[in-house]
Amino acid sequence: MTRIFPNSIGRLIASLTAASVLLIAAPDASAISSEEVITLTKLGIAPKEIIKAIEKDRTVFSLAVADILALKKARVHEDVLKFMLATPQKWGKRGGAAAQQEAAPIVEEPTETED
Repeated sequence: MTRIFPNSIGRLIASLTAASVLLIAAPDASAISSEEVITLTKLGIAPKEIIKAIEKDRTVFSLAVADILALKKARVHEDVLKFMLATPQKWGKRGGAAAQQEAAPIVEEPTETED
């Protein structure tokens, strides 16, 4: 059987498809995780695009030393790592959907009291 694409090109197409799905998520999708940042890095997605994905979801990372070491070991670009570390200052302790819910005004219904 003759293959149209060599294995490496087939893997590249599969990787790009998977990355596209992660980057073009629905607005209600949950925030991007550290594991997804590592996956995108391993797929060869540019640091700028990873940062855009983090900005889109307004993800706030609370990275422990072990998390930072795992990101460095996975060769996550320094710009992405710095951006991740700056997210608590950028968007507060909670970002993404949690921040949007927090910003919504709460209207309380008046309760009837017995006299």
